[in-house]
Amino acid sequence: MSEALGRVYTFDGDGFTFISKEVLAGGTFVCYTEDEKRILCRVQECTPYAQMPPELLSDAAVSPYEVCELLGIEHDDYSLVLVRARVVGTFEPELGEFVNPMRMPRQGTPIEMADASTLRQVSKVDGGEGSAFVGYVLGTDVPVYLSVQDIASQHLAVLASTGSGKSYTVGVLIEEMMMQKNCG
Repeated sequence: MSEALGRVYTFDGDGFTFISKEVLAGGTFVCYTEDEKRILCRVQECTPYAQMPPELLSDAAVSPYEVCELLGIEHDDYSLVLVRARVVGTFEPELGEFVNPMRMPRQGTPIEMADASTLRQVSKVDGGEGSAFVGYVLGTDVPVYLSVQDIASQHLAVLASTGSGKSYTVGVLIEEMMMQKNCG
């Protein structure tokens, strides 16, 4: 178990928020433990927990934290962020997929960075025969593999903004599907 990033602050039907000192990129995976199961979640956004008064930010040459110290204002609140996350679920090996626990974490639940063993469960295949390597989980060195059979036997759409790498992604998929280990 890794060190807690923060604790759950609020929750609703769309996800939950937690307070942290770490600014996390959207798409980062975090998790919490419930009933001895690791529940994988994905960060949606980070916002400041408390807004600094504009007067503290008006001079770019002066640190707002130094001004806070000079004025006797507690500046720790300004270093906290409110992180919004959405539950992905817990991996159920017998089903071979993630299952949503159908409830949000309770207030005060510790939130941690998702560890490599939890993230490895994202791939249904392990990189051997019948798999296509498509990259790494955002911000980690955990590889992601797709099942060549799933790609070839079902409809597939690659959707993204202009210039984000759709053609490159399709090229990688085709190359991976044509590898010796997948032609048999």
